[in-house]
Amino acid sequence: MEPWPFADEPNVAVVSTRQIMSGQDWIESVSHFEDGDWAFSALRDFSVEDGVLVGLDEVVAVDPSICELADLPTGWSAARAAKGAPWIRRPTPDDEF
Repeated sequence: MEPWPFADEPNVAVVSTRQIMSGQDWIESVSHFEDGDWAFSALRDFSVEDGVLVGLDEVVAVDPSICELADLPTGWSAARAAKGAPWIRRPTPDDEF
């Protein structure tokens, strides 16, 4: 993708789930933590064992719509009601970190 929309490098490590990365599930929620880390998840139940550490570019390859969130400030999150639905951004309350 040219130009790369994120301030982070394409190979920065981010957290996602095995189900998202294999195409079994879709990204429903994105968190950009205060420390700059990113997490991409579905809001359904999953276990810690389902978590995977991957490159940001790998997540973009699975779902390019997350590029719309490249400017998501740290301490914010975004969610959507369905795959392809608009992202709704909000500051993440401290008790959710």
